[in-house]
Amino acid sequence: MSRKYTSTRFNEENCNVQCVGCNRFDQGRQYEHHLYIEKFYGEGTSAKLHKLSRVKKTFKVDELINAIEHYKNKVKELEI
Repeated sequence: MSRKYTSTRFNEENCNVQCVGCNRFDQGRQYEHHLYIEKFYGEGTSAKLHKLSRVKKTFKVDELINAIEHYKNKVKELEI
């Protein structure tokens, strides 16, 4: 789901990379990306993310601070 949907913005199942050509200039090749998500995370994941993206989410400052710390720690784990 697009990053414009705040409820799925930091969902790790929704954070996947694409080349700039596919992502920016080919509308994300959404069908192909859907197939990848289903194969990698399991059947029904795309539908779950789509449903979740429709829920309005406003982050509180402490939630964003916690997310920053969480992902800083994940980066540190990967550097080891």
